Amino acid sequence: EPAIDPRRLDPAYTVRFGDGSAMSMRASLGDLQSEVAQISPRDAERIPALFAAMERQYRNARYNFIEQPFNGIGSLLRPRTLKGLAAALPMTSVYRFVARNIEDERVRQALTFQTLYLGISPHDCPSIYGMLPYVELEYGVWFPMGGMGEIAKSLVRLVRELGGDVQYGTAVQEIQVQGRRAAGVSVRHNGAAFAESVRADVVVANVDTPTAYQRLVPAHLRRKYNDSKLARMEYGCSAHLLYLGVRDLQTSFGHHEVLLSSDFDGSLEAITRTRELPRDPAMYVCIPTRTDASLAPEGHDVVYILTPVPHLGAKVDWSVEGPRLRETVLATLERRGMPGLRERIVLEREFTPADFEARYGCFNGSAFGLSPLFLQSAYFRPHARSEDVDGLYFAGAGTHPGGGVPIVLTSGRLAAETINVERRSLVGA
Repeated sequence: EPAIDPRRLDPAYTVRFGDGSAMSMRASLGDLQSEVAQISPRDAERIPALFAAMERQYRNARYNFIEQPFNGIGSLLRPRTLKGLAAALPMTSVYRFVARNIEDERVRQALTFQTLYLGISPHDCPSIYGMLPYVELEYGVWFPMGGMGEIAKSLVRLVRELGGDVQYGTAVQEIQVQGRRAAGVSVRHNGAAFAESVRADVVVANVDTPTAYQRLVPAHLRRKYNDSKLARMEYGCSAHLLYLGVRDLQTSFGHHEVLLSSDFDGSLEAITRTRELPRDPAMYVCIPTRTDASLAPEGHDVVYILTPVPHLGAKVDWSVEGPRLRETVLATLERRGMPGLRERIVLEREFTPADFEARYGCFNGSAFGLSPLFLQSAYFRPHARSEDVDGLYFAGAGTHPGGGVPIVLTSGRLAAETINVERRSLVGA
């Protein structure tokens, strides 16, 4: 079967500010400087120095943290790790890191909002994640033709080529243990009256790690990640999603658009600290049919809208607030660049934090998982190797190194490498 067909997007996206101005994130440093110059000529001159600092953060993060396993105290005390930790400026936020070089608030927002990819405010996120705009510029923002599902399909093909099996419609009920060692899983297939036991030497859980501990690991075995510990941990915000099929869409929007509100800081405060729905929400809009028209019938477009919202720790009744937020989102889009949107919708699907919890096992309904705070990163994040149950390993956003598609794939590699090292050690013994 054909391989993934990725297309680089230029601009990667356009950021639209509450005052009506906009800035496109271009694929070259020179073009990006030109964009910034239209807003703040003085800041445009500082872009090369800022992106050089972002590159240093990226190299430090990638080689000293992201691609390194953290399964014991020795991993934290490695000389290169300690040196990298000092260089990471862990007590400085992403916003302060960027603000040292940039004066205009709009440019600051355009170069810091990316921490919302991780469910955290740029005012709270450690400065090492200031690397994100550099990564987008250096390596590009890409779209796989056929949609993101093509990546999942390619991974399934790879698993099968390697002799593995993928079972759909199969829910894991429990991780089975013998003593303190994982011995398999109990699963229930769609429509089955009884659970089935699947024995295994090693179990890898890629559901959200806090959920795996709380729902799948027997409580008496959870010495570190007990319910009290899980409740005290900090979780990123969540998301309200609208998937729309739209007829005769009227807009100049491109593939990716980021709409920041007039009171962006107020929105950040609402979703991450006071945990309430923002009055004037920021949102991300994706129209993949701008790149791949085959994703919708002729004359139609796919429109995906993500609005950051609090996780389920907030006192939000989504049965009431969901419809209200939908109206706010659609009215905002009609006002800011999609006239007549509501009357053109022919297909609609909605997801709330409650759906993230029920359908995908996201702890607290947080779409982004554990916040990447300093004391929830690297060694301090749940390890790839369980600290409570032997033979149990984790992959996914809830374990090291964290969230985002490339980073989650890295977590899978780190888990596999950890398993291989430990199994070779057991054979050698």
